[in-house]
Amino acid sequence: MLELPVTLCRRESPPLPAAAWLIACGDAGSWLHEIAAWPVNHAQIKIIPLRGAGATSQVVAALLIPPTPVAASRRCLPFAETAPQVYVPVDAAIKPRLSASELTALLPPGYVYVWQAAAGLTAAEPAEILSPAQLLAPPQLTPRDWSCAVSGIAFATRHYALEPLVALSFESILDSGRDNIGSDAEQWHDLPEAPQEPQGGFLRGVVQAGLASAGLAFVALGSLGKLLPTFQPPAGAAKGKGSTHRSSASQRSRQPSKLGAYLADKLAGVQKSLDDARNKEIRRLLHLLQDDPDRGLRFALPIGGTLHRGLARPSGRLTERLVNFSLRGLGGGGGADQWNIAADYQRQLVERYRTLANREMNLGRHRRAAYIFAELLNDLDAAAGALTAGRCFREAAVLYRERLHRPLDAARCLEQGGLWAEAIEQYSQLQMHEKVGELYEGLEQPESAREAYLTAIEEFRRNDDYVDSARVWETRLNDVDQALVELESGWLNSVAPITSLQHLFSTLKRSGRHDDARSRAVELVEEAAERRMQLPVSVVLAELFESYPDRSTRDAAAESATRIIGARLRAAPPAEARLLCSTLARLAPEDLLLGRDARRYAPASPPPRASIAGTSATPLKIKALHSMSLGLKGSWRTAAASGDVLFAAGIVDGRIVVSRADSAGNVDRFATPWPKVSVLSDAELILAVDHFHRDSVGLYVVSGETLPQKIVFTPTEYHPQSVKIGALPGSGRPFGASRGGQGSLWTVEIRDGFVASCTDDQGRLIGTIPIPRELCGQGDEVAIPLPMHVRNDRLYVGFGNGLVSLSATAESQRFETASPIRSVSGSHLYALNRIAIGMEHGAAVLWDGSGHHRLIPMASDMIEPVVCINRGGYAIAATAERIEAYETKGGALKLVATLDKHGAPPVALLPVVASDRFILFDANGVATVYEI
Repeated sequence: MLELPVTLCRRESPPLPAAAWLIACGDAGSWLHEIAAWPVNHAQIKIIPLRGAGATSQVVAALLIPPTPVAASRRCLPFAETAPQVYVPVDAAIKPRLSASELTALLPPGYVYVWQAAAGLTAAEPAEILSPAQLLAPPQLTPRDWSCAVSGIAFATRHYALEPLVALSFESILDSGRDNIGSDAEQWHDLPEAPQEPQGGFLRGVVQAGLASAGLAFVALGSLGKLLPTFQPPAGAAKGKGSTHRSSASQRSRQPSKLGAYLADKLAGVQKSLDDARNKEIRRLLHLLQDDPDRGLRFALPIGGTLHRGLARPSGRLTERLVNFSLRGLGGGGGADQWNIAADYQRQLVERYRTLANREMNLGRHRRAAYIFAELLNDLDAAAGALTAGRCFREAAVLYRERLHRPLDAARCLEQGGLWAEAIEQYSQLQMHEKVGELYEGLEQPESAREAYLTAIEEFRRNDDYVDSARVWETRLNDVDQALVELESGWLNSVAPITSLQHLFSTLKRSGRHDDARSRAVELVEEAAERRMQLPVSVVLAELFESYPDRSTRDAAAESATRIIGARLRAAPPAEARLLCSTLARLAPEDLLLGRDARRYAPASPPPRASIAGTSATPLKIKALHSMSLGLKGSWRTAAASGDVLFAAGIVDGRIVVSRADSAGNVDRFATPWPKVSVLSDAELILAVDHFHRDSVGLYVVSGETLPQKIVFTPTEYHPQSVKIGALPGSGRPFGASRGGQGSLWTVEIRDGFVASCTDDQGRLIGTIPIPRELCGQGDEVAIPLPMHVRNDRLYVGFGNGLVSLSATAESQRFETASPIRSVSGSHLYALNRIAIGMEHGAAVLWDGSGHHRLIPMASDMIEPVVCINRGGYAIAATAERIEAYETKGGALKLVATLDKHGAPPVALLPVVASDRFILFDANGVATVYEI
């Protein structure tokens, strides 16, 4: 009898009516969500789970069979009942063509069949056909007898860490750092001669053949000269004529003997021969480093090292060295043969070494770069950065911890490298308990994480930092109730109660506790009067009225603020009364009469001086649009802007304070992120901001303690980003810092001279540039912090009476200025390259384009002006008494607008996004937005 296989094929006639629906999802919740939308009796729906390929595969789909036809959603595929209890896709046909009775006769009875084109035919027993009630029913627990169980060995489900049996130290790491620089090079006894090297005569042969003997003679003659400094001839040996040749015994004792003079003359001759041989070796080394760097590095002479064990025998040859990164060698493993190298040769060697180190970094050979930085340049900071960039995190951490004494950077290295167990130990020593808890969470150790978070909370309480303790309760421990308790304690007990009160209402808003917020606003009426804090509390309530989403809470805040202001207004001094009236006007912005009456009632402030009217030569005007105050009069030291957002830093009672605002007038209350860090009242601060990465701000204390990064500002209605502030990863203790446009950071530090280092947004070292001493202006007065500006691949630094332009790909330059530089700013990233320079007397603009450089003075009668170039291309200079704006078109300067003013000494002049505006920030914390 002929047998034919039965298969599915595409149906040529119209589709069959849908009787069931296939949902291609293994989630039972999705099945129930689909069924819930069907207008049928849900108890009569049949659900057939379908598995994938393989007997042990999981459920990947389900066939949903309603009692009556329904219209399902688009995520379901329609199936038709082509025969009783046989379901196929509506657009499929059976080949060869079979009637329903013929198909039923071919299949065993008692099953429900689902035929899919890809998965084939599936037979479901009655027990496998489920109802929605079965999916919703809780599982039934059957009793089991565990009395016969035998305990075994339990293994952890995952590895938390891999730790060395012996703790790594400075000495134990470095033998693993051997590299193969020049390993395939010839083994030379001497450096090859440089091109056009002069051929010496007898002296050359003596030096090359008997240089070791010359070194021994040098040592012997020097020692003998010390033993016989003055030789006394026997009595009567000296011959003289008359009293004019007689001298006292003390005079004779100070005269060198003939033997001493002879030895000194011989010693000078040997020294000259030795110096000539050494200079020849240096010239050969420089040539080899240029033509064959790998071979040259094997003979390289270390520069800047100071640690050694005694002195070695003088030599005039550079011998082959082991080219490996060795921490043991950094401590000075043997005697030192100190060479007296000319300053020009030293500069050339340093430049070649750093160029080669940057080359190795670009080629991804970071251990070689670390060798050059550490062994040849004695630049341990750059060596640690190179190791970090090469993912040698443990070695970099040891270098940071044991030699550079920067334990925080060591902990960051360990964390970045996934060495969390070691990082936890390091962070614990630094008492950064919140970070410890975060790492424990990553290791899936919740109990240890909770313990660390509780320790962090106790530390925050001891530091009177209730806001951070509340943040840990809310974000780390998910306990909003306890966070509110902490903020209430901060309102009642902390030195910054208003900050705690603001965060209290922010937490209530985030958690949707509108009733609590409304009742708390009502209670503040009596509390503000009892604590004599009517003005700041009314401001908080006005902010609550303007931003809270619940209408009844806004009304309660407005009512409470009105009652507080009304009770205080009669007794308030004039300055407070003006602020109370302006706050009252905020509570009813639609009531124009209220704002007018508030202004009339409040005592008038002294009128500002009128600005100078524009002349025909200066048709434009500088107009003050509005001002905003950050408070803390006389405390602010520095400010920087990223787009329209302004960041400021200052010092109050030996503590660093920071604040944030924007050009629209929205101000975040100042914060004290590091209450335990004490600084001098006249300490210099550095702010480094990026135009594109606004979530992190670099802040440094010149010659002070490294500030750990902290989340200082949380998202608000006007500032949607949270902001970390502190020392950026990979940076040390710079004397100047500036950020580029793509997250890079340039710093200048003193490492046997000034060195500029560049790191990326992850803290990985990109390269270093030595700043030659002649470019730094010998004897010039250098401003600290160093005035700096980064533009594309070029760094501008002010050193005394000169602006130094540095680049890793072009020659460094110095542009002389009329007086010492105090500030440096630049045009926007995508505009023509113009650099504004503020000096002790006057200012200037540098056009630093391709192939031409022009330095033109401006504002010559100003004393220490702050400067900037705004988005519109105007060069602006400002002092406490005057603002001048210059047009910079066509490579020339033209004064186009001026404004006389009287205010506090300016701290910074900052561009904003609008092309015709800028911000002047002064030492009293007042930021004024001006328009040209």
